[in-house]
Amino acid sequence: MLHFLTALVLYKVLFYRPRYVIHQSYSYEQWTQRQPELQITPSSNINASSSSSTAVPLFYHISPGSTGSRTLYHASCSAGYPSVHHKSFCISNTRGIENVNERVVDGVRAHFEVLRLCEMAASCTSLHQKGKLDPDREEASEAILSLCYTTVNEWAANLTMHLKHVIQSDLVGLFDTPYPYLAPQVLEYTKLYRQNTVIGMTERDPSSWAKSRIKHGLLLCRKEYSIIGKDTTSTLGSSEFDALGCISRASLLFKRQNQQQSNSRTHNNQEPRLHFWEVFWYRSHHERDQDYDFLRGMEQQMTRHQQLYLPLATYTPDFFGVHITKSNAKSSHRIDEKKVSKDISRLLSKGHGKATTGNTMPLKCRGRVNWEMSNDTFVELYHLPKTCEPNAKEIPIPLI
Repeated sequence: MLHFLTALVLYKVLFYRPRYVIHQSYSYEQWTQRQPELQITPSSNINASSSSSTAVPLFYHISPGSTGSRTLYHASCSAGYPSVHHKSFCISNTRGIENVNERVVDGVRAHFEVLRLCEMAASCTSLHQKGKLDPDREEASEAILSLCYTTVNEWAANLTMHLKHVIQSDLVGLFDTPYPYLAPQVLEYTKLYRQNTVIGMTERDPSSWAKSRIKHGLLLCRKEYSIIGKDTTSTLGSSEFDALGCISRASLLFKRQNQQQSNSRTHNNQEPRLHFWEVFWYRSHHERDQDYDFLRGMEQQMTRHQQLYLPLATYTPDFFGVHITKSNAKSSHRIDEKKVSKDISRLLSKGHGKATTGNTMPLKCRGRVNWEMSNDTFVELYHLPKTCEPNAKEIPIPLI
């Protein structure tokens, strides 16, 4: 016991860092009420026009998590490009936003809101599966119930709004969850709002990927809504892919069922009020059982994702040796972060130059956010504090 306490004290002294600052986040209803302010922010005109576009290039890693996205993220930061990777971000060499391009700040803020919505969907689905959304239970606070009983259509509208703001901003690197699972929407918005987009894909054997991916907590489209192709009876199994498409398919199916039950066409124009757990399924990383049907579904979805988007990719480093054969085994090698960083710089600077990002030096200060569901707030912290330069004005990233 003494050794355990000693180890705990050492851990806190050596590794623990106090939280930096807490920001308030907002529910869908609150954001709807704030839309007039959101259209023209004090810091920039990014949201002033729905046709707002930027000449800053975008690097979009379309491959899902567990395909080397973290290596790409760190390489992009090292190349000096403002980037986000799930809960992590790099926009400066100091804590906060002092001297950071205002449109980059807008992009990170919008990314946080996209992330918050995805975390909300996963947490609410998980709580419902555990039977913890009963109003009579202590775990089900009024705040949590308010979040979790948001309808998926309201959620999707809010997510789409913030996703558009991410693409309209001057953020350069988009890596990891949730962007690969919003690929149709991201690609649509890049055509409208970005003049130059580099799409990266890191292929991985689908079977190997699926076994690795299930080690993470996963928000999945239910199998019955994972309809692929013209044959509306075919499914490929539960997956993370195409989150908004999953909602559309679920809504359509529920409308058809209601129509059949009522034997009337009076409900044609009414959208069903579905909740997260009626569309999604949450699989915890603690679930170690080998569900072969589930794994097979994940493999099939990954195969489809790679076949669908590989033709669009302009950067396809072979991180996992997918294309190594006996004839080229000696000449092939794993790509390291420095080489990837140079590749990203070369691709993004074509016809643009580094000046478009506002940075000429590596972005060494890597930040991170956590979302606290109990009070719907973000916590901004820095998981690599020794790389951040001193800054007297630690101005946090605003979410309003």
